[in-house]
Amino acid sequence: MRRGMAPGEDGVTADALKLASHVLVQPLCELFNKCLSSNCIPAGFANSKTILLFKKGDPSLFANYRPISLLSTIYKTFTRVLTNQLESYLENAQPVEQAGFRRGFSTTDHIQTLNELAEKCDEFHLPLFMLFIDFEKAFDSIEYGALYEALRRQSIPEQAIRLLQTINENGRTTIHVGFDKTEINVCRGVRQGDTISPKLFSACLQLAFERVNWQGKGININGQHLNHLRFANDIVLISHSYIQLQRMAKDLQRQAKGIGLKINVNKSKLVTNQNTDRRPPFIVAGQQVEQVSEFVYLGQTIGDSTKRQKEIGRRVTAGWRSFFKYKMIYMSKRTPMSLKRRLFNSCVLPAMLYGAETWSLTKREENRLAVAQRRMERIMAGISLRERKTNDWLRKLTRLSDVVRLYRQRKWRWAQRIARMDEDRWARRVTEWQPRIGKRGRGRPKKRWRDEIVKVAGVRWMAIARNEESRWRQLEEEFLRRL
Repeated sequence: MRRGMAPGEDGVTADALKLASHVLVQPLCELFNKCLSSNCIPAGFANSKTILLFKKGDPSLFANYRPISLLSTIYKTFTRVLTNQLESYLENAQPVEQAGFRRGFSTTDHIQTLNELAEKCDEFHLPLFMLFIDFEKAFDSIEYGALYEALRRQSIPEQAIRLLQTINENGRTTIHVGFDKTEINVCRGVRQGDTISPKLFSACLQLAFERVNWQGKGININGQHLNHLRFANDIVLISHSYIQLQRMAKDLQRQAKGIGLKINVNKSKLVTNQNTDRRPPFIVAGQQVEQVSEFVYLGQTIGDSTKRQKEIGRRVTAGWRSFFKYKMIYMSKRTPMSLKRRLFNSCVLPAMLYGAETWSLTKREENRLAVAQRRMERIMAGISLRERKTNDWLRKLTRLSDVVRLYRQRKWRWAQRIARMDEDRWARRVTEWQPRIGKRGRGRPKKRWRDEIVKVAGVRWMAIARNEESRWRQLEEEFLRRL
């Protein structure tokens, strides 16, 4: 458990628990074993304190706040033990479409899949329709009956299900708003802040997807149909057909309602590479879904390949936002450059390079990143352009990691990871996919994600990445020298 986490109603922090672990380990072990064997928990054990965290939008609207349950640290330690016992059952029940809260998966998997899908549909002039779905208060809306049914379908031991029922039946929360507080019973939902909640949510969501009949729907990727992707409750439905996608959305809306989830149509968006002016409105739950040219999914802009420049602009803005957050440190002449460098490499560069593994940048776009970094370096060094110091001189002074080199390094290593993925993973399938229908247009093709890699490693790059480690590392040095 991470240090510095807010405690629950009992006031016991994770730091205090760790400091006293040599004294508490035995009595806690006895308590946890008793809870697991008897399906009972101490009075008040599962109680929580709920606070509201502002997300974005109008601060006066209650819907723009996320409720977070501050639970007892001892209780969260117990649910961590319970999660470890059930993880193999819950993990085996999840399909490759679900990448949230899973070891070996990340947001980059789905970003890569969607970018490659959009790139290849654009290259071969194939229609692509993507519906990005948002649920209202997803974690707080799950029905307990549906949750227990989902757990039984996934072969969770009945004793563990009864224990979870006991926890939910005895759970109460105190809502704190300013100086006011109110205690209420918790009748639905998995609590955000509980260790086991993400796994339980994914299990319940899987029940809804098992109930829809999408056999043969979606896009045929080398014999397998890709019809949706999930990252926890961030869902995108995918199809070549406008009508088919609308039917899929209605199917999901109906089955999601059965587990307590409601689609927020106002925040759900349709993205397509086709002109839909003459098509009927896209209706879900009696409301029209807005069509947009791009959508920020898992932190990155998804759309056709022309949206890449917009994403680079967002990354540069994110870098500057992170930089100015600590501008007093960067601009201080008393702060040693070594400290500025550590702060820059750990805060600014990750903000600028989020999702960089999935990019295919032109020289102009790479230069845009480099220019932003050099401007930040001059501020850190207190050097203006009037002093006519070269970029090489400045880099020797700051010794920062080069943003373009890091982008290329991340992309190269991500390519190896894709090559080593299991064959059923969508990031690998779509990267290998060569559409059998459609036709390329005339003229020079747009730059593709794999072009830079093929230029260095050849068309057999996946085989080299999988089987020839030393060769792949040599090629990495050549790839980085092409800056």
